[in-house]
Amino acid sequence: MQGSLDARASGWQPGRQWLLAIPFLAPALIFYTLFLIVPLLGTVVLSFTDWTGFNFADIRFAGLRNYREMGRDPIFWQSLGHNLIFLAGAVMLFQGNKLRIGSARRLTNADTRASFDAAEGVLKKALDEGDPVLFKDIGYDPELGRVVGLRNCASGYCFPLRSGFNVYGVLLFAHPDPDYFTRERRDLLDIIGRQAVIAIQNARLYQDLVEEKERMMEIHEEARKKLARDLHDGPTQSVAAMAMRLNIVRRLITKDAKSAAEEIAKLEDLAHRTTKEIRHMLFTLRPLILESQGLGAALQSMADKMLETYNQKVTVELDDRVINQLEMGKQGVIFYIIEEAVNNARKHAGAPLIAVSLKMTEPGIALLQVADNGAGFDVKAVTESYDKRSS
Repeated sequence: MQGSLDARASGWQPGRQWLLAIPFLAPALIFYTLFLIVPLLGTVVLSFTDWTGFNFADIRFAGLRNYREMGRDPIFWQSLGHNLIFLAGAVMLFQGNKLRIGSARRLTNADTRASFDAAEGVLKKALDEGDPVLFKDIGYDPELGRVVGLRNCASGYCFPLRSGFNVYGVLLFAHPDPDYFTRERRDLLDIIGRQAVIAIQNARLYQDLVEEKERMMEIHEEARKKLARDLHDGPTQSVAAMAMRLNIVRRLITKDAKSAAEEIAKLEDLAHRTTKEIRHMLFTLRPLILESQGLGAALQSMADKMLETYNQKVTVELDDRVINQLEMGKQGVIFYIIEEAVNNARKHAGAPLIAVSLKMTEPGIALLQVADNGAGFDVKAVTESYDKRSS
């Protein structure tokens, strides 16, 4: 019996562990409850009061760098925090000719899938005038009235996301309080809207740079492929022919010196022609005369080199009015188009004459023609088998 009493005295009695833990758990539970309830109560109270923490017109909040500093200001976040429960909003961006919701708060899933023509009502007014629009009676708006998430809102504020002639969309805010959007709150939303425009511009610029980089990589890849094709069709074949002729000369030099001398003369002529082909290729890769003297001189130089290198006659007829109105970059594009067309005609048409003309047909419009009098081809047969060709 004594042993049993000792064991019961030294052990845990039923429920005793919870009584001992209460002094330690109670403060934690109290603080946790306060942590959950106090911010919520503060949010509700602030929702029905006007906040005047700082003057939004202060020059300290004008620039992008200061705007980021303002974003780290607790007062700034307090001003947004009291909107947490009741403020609805959406970012609407153009996709094609329609506004679509890219991000939203307090809107239904069906609302976020809707599209807007911005052809009437608040959306049209904000986009046409380029200024923020403060409005009430959202339910009567011809386009926003069908947004379910806005039906309990009595006032709204629409900020157009545009810069110059570039229109990206709108920022839309709405609240059940008809007098919610005070001057201070509108100033704050204007700051957010302007920074949103800057963010969209930066994103568009980055996307343009990525696309330009990819386009330049494609152009360089195509230039490398063209160079490989030209080397294979021209100098590579000529060098192979020279190697064969050298082998013939080596065999004839001890048996028939006269024939060997004739082969050496032919080999020398082939070497000269190969040199001219390589120089012509280098000229077409980067015609320095195009940069220094313009498109007219570059095309005439190309025609002279065609005659000298391939015995191909090319005539060039240009309208000076067109040349004078073309930027140097556009002149370069036109030169490479003409060079490719002339080279294709030389290789495949067997034409005695290739004619190049660039004329102005009417103000602002010019016509480029590259014509030859050689053999033609079946356009349908070529296009049907085009996907099987390597060039």
